[in-house]
Amino acid sequence: MAVRASAQVAGSGKPAAERRLVSDRWFRFLATTAIAASVAGIFFAVPHTTEDFVYHVPRTRFHLNNEFSLWLWAGLAAVQVGGVALASARKRSGFVLVALTGLAWTLATALDHTGDVFLRQPWRDSPSSTIWVVGTALANVAAAGAGSLVAVLWLRDESQGPRRPQGFRPRDPGLNG
Repeated sequence: MAVRASAQVAGSGKPAAERRLVSDRWFRFLATTAIAASVAGIFFAVPHTTEDFVYHVPRTRFHLNNEFSLWLWAGLAAVQVGGVALASARKRSGFVLVALTGLAWTLATALDHTGDVFLRQPWRDSPSSTIWVVGTALANVAAAGAGSLVAVLWLRDESQGPRRPQGFRPRDPGLNG
C-alpha cells in the first residue's frame, strides 16, 4: 500500500505535505533544472575542452600529458552522464552526482579560466571561445545548485515520510512491459 502525501507526521499533528520546505511543483522544477543544466554543461564542455586540447592547455598550464588529461576528462564526463541517468531515473544518488560534478566543473572553470575570459588571453580571442567557457561555468553552477537542493530537500523530507510528488515517482517496470 502506498503512503499518501497527506499521511500524518509522527507526533506533529500536521500532514506531511504541509511540513515540506518546498511544494511538489518547486521540487519537480528543481529536479528538472538540475538534469537540464547538467546536460547543458556537457554541451558547453565538449567544444571548450576540445579547444583546450588543441592549444595544449593541459601540458602548458598543468604539466599533464594529453593522454592522461583525456582520461581524466572522460572520467568526469562519465560520472556526470551517470548522474544525469540516475537523476532521470528519480534516484537521489543521481542528484548528488549531478551536484558534485557541477561543483567540480565550476571550480575548475573558475580557477583556470577567469583570467582567460576577463584578461583576453591569446587563445581566447574568439567570441565562441568565451561562450564555451562562460556556458560551462553557468550551466554547472545551476546544476550544482539545483542538484544539491534536490538532494538535501529529499533527505530532509524523508524523515517526514517518502517524498513522492505527483509526476516524480519511481517508475513501475510492470506498466511498460
